[in-house]
Amino acid sequence: MKRGMKNGWILLGIGLLAGILVFCGVRFGVAADDATLTQGPLTYTVVEGGTVTIKACDKAVTGAVEIPNEIDGLPVTEISASAFANCTNLSSITIPENVTEIGRQAFNNCTGLTRIDYNAVNCAPSSTTDFRDAGKNGSGITLTIGKDVKTVAENLFYGYSMNVKKIIFNAVRCENTAYSSGGSTMPVIKATEVIIGENVKQIPAKAFRGCLMTGITIPEGVESIGENAFYDCKKLEQIEIYAANCTFANSSFAYSGSPDGVELRIGRTVETLETFLEN
Repeated sequence: MKRGMKNGWILLGIGLLAGILVFCGVRFGVAADDATLTQGPLTYTVVEGGTVTIKACDKAVTGAVEIPNEIDGLPVTEISASAFANCTNLSSITIPENVTEIGRQAFNNCTGLTRIDYNAVNCAPSSTTDFRDAGKNGSGITLTIGKDVKTVAENLFYGYSMNVKKIIFNAVRCENTAYSSGGSTMPVIKATEVIIGENVKQIPAKAFRGCLMTGITIPEGVESIGENAFYDCKKLEQIEIYAANCTFANSSFAYSGSPDGVELRIGRTVETLETFLEN
């Protein structure tokens, strides 16, 4: 009888201890909410609701960093303010699908960047300084927009001192893309090369406003081009259109073209250019 009571008190004591640990935020096998953890060069926290926030990156990091879409089965949804700021030897960054928020100056002064793979499906509006001075010490950044991206946050890739030279646009049906605020006094990305992916169906408004490419090809599958999508692309010398039935919104190519004019090439599959000629 005494032995049974003794075992019972031991079990009761273990149960009380476990309860106290759980109450204090220590859970067996799972990191406590808001605990600071690391994975490779990344520091992150698990926040209430079961999502992950990237808080910082080791400033000594070199080469490429791919932010994971999930950590321990939890989605990575936020990159904190200044998380990668001053990672001057970071050459490539991949932003995954689940990210919905990028904090102010998150990639400020990443002067060695040469590649950004942007795959965030729906990211909230950002400040104008998230990529300030990114890539300024190199030959230029190649910015790739992933196939599943639906929106690109306004001001995310703001042109002020961000050295983007090439844009590869693979988003199939992106509804909103703004590489600047769209205001007439605000600088935009001055990419000298723009490639539209073969699977793209929709090119959104203002997508490449003010870019400096000399040529652009509209692939066969494109169905619509938004207002001011290629507005003020003053270096354009050649436009190739292969889209069979594309609707061109008002001013989609307004104020574009080099002083010597633009050569227009029409593919044999094109059925109508009525809305293009109205621009």
